[in-house]
Amino acid sequence: MSKLTPAKVYKEITAGLKKFTKENNIKKCVIGISGGIDCAVVSALAVDVFGPSNVYGVAIPTKFSSKESLTLAKKLAKNLKINFQIINIDGTFEAIVKEMGGIKKLKPLTVQNIQPRLRSNVLMAVSSEVGGVVLATGNKTEVATGYYTLYGDSCGAIAPLACLYKEMVYKLAAYINRNKELIPQGTITRPPTAELAHNQKDEDDLLPYSVLDKILHMYLDLKLEPSTIAKKLNITVAEVEKIENRYRKNMFKKAQAAPPLLLSKCCHVDL
Repeated sequence: MSKLTPAKVYKEITAGLKKFTKENNIKKCVIGISGGIDCAVVSALAVDVFGPSNVYGVAIPTKFSSKESLTLAKKLAKNLKINFQIINIDGTFEAIVKEMGGIKKLKPLTVQNIQPRLRSNVLMAVSSEVGGVVLATGNKTEVATGYYTLYGDSCGAIAPLACLYKEMVYKLAAYINRNKELIPQGTITRPPTAELAHNQKDEDDLLPYSVLDKILHMYLDLKLEPSTIAKKLNITVAEVEKIENRYRKNMFKKAQAAPPLLLSKCCHVDL
């Protein structure tokens, strides 16, 4: 789907981040570490740019966070030799839900979105304490489909992966691990999940990323019609149009999210 090599993407992102930090006199960064692939890749990139002692990883669990996620977050921090702390927000989350009438009264999406918005408050507070900035971890697939929480996980000074589709994020992880396992293998192999509800998986809300990325690439980058995309991928026009509609109706979210790290013309396609 893309002629870009992970090595070139890695070089472009780290160079772009170094330029950003120099221009804005930024010495430290804070990253929310969930045990997922996106934050793991951003953390590894940040170590290259800031140095491990200036990277602060924060795990912010609730009752929906699995033990596996916390284990993977700890392992990533240990492998990268970055600062790491766990700040549990379950009590605050439960208190807000209770004050609003209880979990049975609220819409499921309302309950889910409270969590990343609380996490953004924690990350901003940590960044204030250490004198750094928050790095957002969203990728281009999430940005294009609006699959994130406004004022939540979209929070940050800059989003290093916002011009990369999810498939490239996985390739970047493999490149980072080319000589040594820095990103835990469990992070790479586990199904992506926001863990804002029990047994939640990204692909239950969207399409498989292997299909979704191709739809977005053909629609956004190649400017193909839904009927042509559907034929090429052997899926229905309705499936393509559903993604197209998600893209259009979530434009307002993109305008308020962390600014993407812009790569060169050969890497970047404006959403």
